[in-house]
Amino acid sequence: MAFYRAYGLLIDSDIQLSGLLVEDEQATPDVTVRVRTVDSLPSNAEHDQGCFGAEPDKAYLFWEEDGLYVVQEGHEIVLDPVPSADRDLVRSTVQGIAFGILLHQRGLLTLHASAVALHGDGAALFLGEKGSGKSATAFAHHTRGHHVIADDVVALSFEHPGRPIVVPGFPQLRIRPDVAVALGSNPEVLPRSHRHTHKRSLSLSQGFVTCPLPVRCLYVLAEGSQLEIERLGPRETFGELLRHSYALRFIGAVGSTPTHLRQCAALVRTVPVYRLRRPLSLPVLSNVVDALEKHLANS
Repeated sequence: MAFYRAYGLLIDSDIQLSGLLVEDEQATPDVTVRVRTVDSLPSNAEHDQGCFGAEPDKAYLFWEEDGLYVVQEGHEIVLDPVPSADRDLVRSTVQGIAFGILLHQRGLLTLHASAVALHGDGAALFLGEKGSGKSATAFAHHTRGHHVIADDVVALSFEHPGRPIVVPGFPQLRIRPDVAVALGSNPEVLPRSHRHTHKRSLSLSQGFVTCPLPVRCLYVLAEGSQLEIERLGPRETFGELLRHSYALRFIGAVGSTPTHLRQCAALVRTVPVYRLRRPLSLPVLSNVVDALEKHLANS
């Protein structure tokens, strides 16, 4: 067992987690990750390529080549991996899907996004579908000296009055090899996230934020023939937040609680949201950072 810290939580884990600072103190953990046998799947679990089932405080995730994960009450993740399960894939699932659901259970708003700290104060979030360039955009900002706050799973807290707060996640980015090359890094020295992907895992021992930051703005990434930024209205913003709510992708209607809807509405009221259109071309990444820095300076 080892202690780690991410999303402001002390984690006691039976498996090694990547890119996290090990805690020396033996305080009471907020979250435990345990490996043990789980008797059976719930009767209401839905089957597709995998198996997903959810109750208000418990979620089940199952893949034949991976194993079973149970996420419950916002404080425990139980793993029952198959003997042949790839350890890197298990770790990736814990730090991604499982933690996204656990944070939702703890009352945080989780978004399928990446987040970077702006020069000065506040954070910018990049929302988008899989393959839309969230991590690439965050990495491009990282190469310009902007610190990363979270990648893939961004968690927002609404405990403080006023603007929502983004809490630091895992200090790592998962980037495609061609993105690494385009931005001046050597992907050959970076480990794969797991054996089923070409993405590389970039550990951020430096250039990572360790303190929560207020959210200054959100950008929804989209493809376009030219680089342009447009402000979204409240109705469209609310729809994008629902579409990119991380936990709802896996637990469905169970996660669409009154609290979740109020959080989305609060984000609409307090944070400007824009659609960022640009060509899906790696050479454009540098221009994207230039445009966003100029846009933020003038907004």
